[in-house]
Amino acid sequence: MPIEFDIENLRKKYNCINYFETGLWDPRTNVSSKQALMCDFDKVYCIEIRRDWVELGKKIFNEDIEKGRYNLYLDDSTNMGKYLTGDDFTPLNI
Repeated sequence: MPIEFDIENLRKKYNCINYFETGLWDPRTNVSSKQALMCDFDKVYCIEIRRDWVELGKKIFNEDIEKGRYNLYLDDSTNMGKYLTGDDFTPLNI
């Protein structure tokens, strides 16, 4: 979903190196993943339950996915921990 706040300002203020988003929304719009990729985050992570938006996201964010900077997961956000902690953290190449 489009956002109405300055991600870069928050990144600087709290010295964040990664950005995690629950719910991509329609990636053809100005979603926060696009805005986060324009900021100076090392990595951007997104989890989305809708397969159609993940498939669109794979196309739109292909370059950043290939560089390993953007990680897009098809799953429910209640499962996000398995992508971010311990040995279970395995970025998916989708």
